[in-house]
Amino acid sequence: MLYSFILLYKTGLLFLSVCTAVFVIFFRYGLSKMRRGQSDNQPHVSIVIPARNEEKLLPRCVESILAQEGYPSDRIQIIIVDDCSYDRTHEIALDYKRCDPRIEVVQVLDNPKGYSPKKNALDQGFGIATGDIFLPMDADCEANPRWLASIVRSFEPYAVMVSGYAELDRPNLAEPLLIRIQSLEFLSLIACAAGSTSMGWYLASSGANQGYLRKTWEEIGGFGEIGSLVSGDDDLMLQRISKISSGKIVFCGETQCCVLTEPMRSVREFYEQRKRWGSKYTYHRTSYKVFLSLFYIYNLLLFVSPMVALATPNVIPTIIFILTIKWCSEYMLLTRAMRLFNRKDLFPFFPVWAILHVPYIALMGPVGLFMRVVWKERVYNNRSRMFTKH
Repeated sequence: MLYSFILLYKTGLLFLSVCTAVFVIFFRYGLSKMRRGQSDNQPHVSIVIPARNEEKLLPRCVESILAQEGYPSDRIQIIIVDDCSYDRTHEIALDYKRCDPRIEVVQVLDNPKGYSPKKNALDQGFGIATGDIFLPMDADCEANPRWLASIVRSFEPYAVMVSGYAELDRPNLAEPLLIRIQSLEFLSLIACAAGSTSMGWYLASSGANQGYLRKTWEEIGGFGEIGSLVSGDDDLMLQRISKISSGKIVFCGETQCCVLTEPMRSVREFYEQRKRWGSKYTYHRTSYKVFLSLFYIYNLLLFVSPMVALATPNVIPTIIFILTIKWCSEYMLLTRAMRLFNRKDLFPFFPVWAILHVPYIALMGPVGLFMRVVWKERVYNNRSRMFTKH
């Protein structure tokens, strides 16, 4: 009985190890396919910023947009959507509106479509947008000075949506270890998103840095069935566009197409964020769910490997071999991403990340499916939909 179990365990682990390594190499190859945009068009754009209690970070976000270089200022519309804030967010937004006629302020008073709060805020912002390109941006983000010019260049005639690079810290910022590890983990997600998108397999996108054509938004009918979900304005929106729209989605390969987004400052905040992200698992496209499921089972098997090794020491060489495959393939992917996105400063943190990654995946995997989500003082049930207010 034990022999059969060990044989099954080793076979499954080896199979999943090879599958995962193939996917990782696929993503790495996709990174080499990223390209700079070639469009010379500079259409009117609408940047929509949903903000709930963001009095501390909203000024940084707005100032970074007002300071954009290489793009006609008269073709930029900025819409700040106050999502039921009870701090000074609305007052700050109005101050900016008084100083700059390009800025519009919307205060959310109702939710006629029954969307989750953030998607409702975005939807209401898009409702008054006049631009040919819609660019949602979180209020805790800071755009590179040439972000707008870079991302719009990627809207070539065939492109209906563009994703870009986002990061949690920058090399010149003296951040604590938690944030540096978190930044490397986020880079791994961006690398997979960029690689898969560049290969035409549309899986993921960062909500901190993406945009789509107005006509695409109208063609797909907005958020539609994903509107009520607490998360998904990024990945699920990309998948929705790829399913309904006839155009192509691209990942902008320019390093200046970069947005800095706020990291989680504590383990608790990180836990709540990743729980929210995981809540949308069941709504992903089938191929992505299969990939995520295999990836989770693989890491779960590795997570229990110390107990298996204690019971049957002769499995230890197999486990070491599989960990070597895992870490080597991940190292190849991340070092390429570090070079492409100018983040070689994260290299020293790879060993710590590699060790923590297995228990992180194994423990966090089920959390988003079965635990309620708390975000912006609002509580959501374990199916990711709005439940009640906190």
